[in-house]
Amino acid sequence: MAERADVIDEIANRLAERHAELTDIGVVEVGIPITISGMTQEMINSLFRDAARVAREFEVLQERPRQDGGISRILKEPTGVVAAIIPWNGPIGNIAFKVMPALAAGCSIILKTSREAPLSSLVFADVIAELTEEGIIPPGVISVLTADREVANTLITNPEVDHISFTGSTAAGRHMMTTAAERIAKVSLELGGKSAAIVLDDADLDEVMQSLPMGSLAQSGQACVALTRVLVSRKRHDELVEKLKGALSQLPMGDPWNPQNILGPLALERQRDTVESYIPSAKEQGAEC
Repeated sequence: MAERADVIDEIANRLAERHAELTDIGVVEVGIPITISGMTQEMINSLFRDAARVAREFEVLQERPRQDGGISRILKEPTGVVAAIIPWNGPIGNIAFKVMPALAAGCSIILKTSREAPLSSLVFADVIAELTEEGIIPPGVISVLTADREVANTLITNPEVDHISFTGSTAAGRHMMTTAAERIAKVSLELGGKSAAIVLDDADLDEVMQSLPMGSLAQSGQACVALTRVLVSRKRHDELVEKLKGALSQLPMGDPWNPQNILGPLALERQRDTVESYIPSAKEQGAEC
């Protein structure tokens, strides 16, 4: 695994050399303001290096003594060919989370990226192509496909794909699990959820405001880890609302190429329509704007 960890570090090095390009692509693909996009790329690069570090420390073989005096041996082996299917809202980050651990484990990977955000994934593909040409990565170990759902279905049903790793909507994940179950394939799913911020009665609201607004609005809310609701007692409800209104009103928002802004546009027209639909929905349920 040490050799594979070195490869992951080299991938991180090559991506770091293209930091400026990936920063600009983050603005184009997702609408992340350029300052935030640059910080995001640096964070993602550290994720690649973390994968390499864990690979070097990982114990493939464990021996555990038994009560009868014998030894139980646990050997951890690669799962096989992995189909990694990622969404549009943060391709390089998802590659760090999905592809690098699979590579460290000794798997071959087919990365299926979204057609709505192909550019950063193609930069990654360029890096893999360079390393393959230089003989650092064997041909076919990592393949990158920018394609639609039909290709995803092909991967799910292909008997030569051993493990499916998917990040996306609950509806799509349910379909993948159902389809993969027909051939008893391994499936790892990261789906939509309701992420709550819980504010207790003894919380310092000024301190809470240091993280709560951007916990919801990072990438203009286009993140699977975004906070979607705040749970607070009636006792502190009004105070929290006022604090939150004040904090949100201070966030610089607008042109993503302006380095002063930290909130930019939504990436897709359908994303905008979805967000705008929340306003009448909230009013119907008694909310005040």
